[in-house]
Amino acid sequence: MTLVELKAVIAPSEAETIDEQIQESGLIGWNILEDVIDKTAGISGVFESEEQAREAWTQLAAVCPSLAAVQPELRVLEE
Repeated sequence: MTLVELKAVIAPSEAETIDEQIQESGLIGWNILEDVIDKTAGISGVFESEEQAREAWTQLAAVCPSLAAVQPELRVLEE
């Protein structure tokens, strides 16, 4: 089975707000990653197809305005 990962760097100061927006909206499949030592943050999600991943990002950007201009990195995960 091939999966598709979308990930993007986000501002550490936005991580909590984005997480709250995701929780309130009921979107699933997203993870917020924070490195408090390096003071970096990111968001990632794994989906069953590229189409599903892109649709999920569109929904995410609609819920999280700070992500509207962000272009996520797409990576195909092979077994």
